Amino acid sequence: MESIDVYDSSRNFTGKQIDRQMEKLKPDEYMLYALALIENTQGQFLLTRRALTKKWAAGAWEIPGGGVDAGESTETAMLREAREETGLDLSSCTRQRILTYRNDEPESGDNYFCDIYLCHADFQPSDIRI
Repeated sequence: MESIDVYDSSRNFTGKQIDRQMEKLKPDEYMLYALALIENTQGQFLLTRRALTKKWAAGAWEIPGGGVDAGESTETAMLREAREETGLDLSSCTRQRILTYRNDEPESGDNYFCDIYLCHADFQPSDIRI
């Protein structure tokens, strides 16, 4: 079971948790996502490519990140997702949230707030483990 916290349209926690795989968000219910825009010391940014088997944006280039688990902050989720997707430990990097946006798709239940963090990290391409 993959539990997520449910938020209202003002990003207030509703006290409700749902199983992300089994339940659909209702209109005016939101989950959280977190993304990492990772820049190395040479000014290069890390992009990953989505698997060709994904339902949404198969094969598209993106920055690492994903859904926030129940009880988790977006910053913690961003660090976890970056490590899962790239093998990079960003816990000691300089980072700041640079953007938050809201997505509303009430018909599909794909309603969310997304926080994007800029992370400055000292890594080489050989450090990345996809």
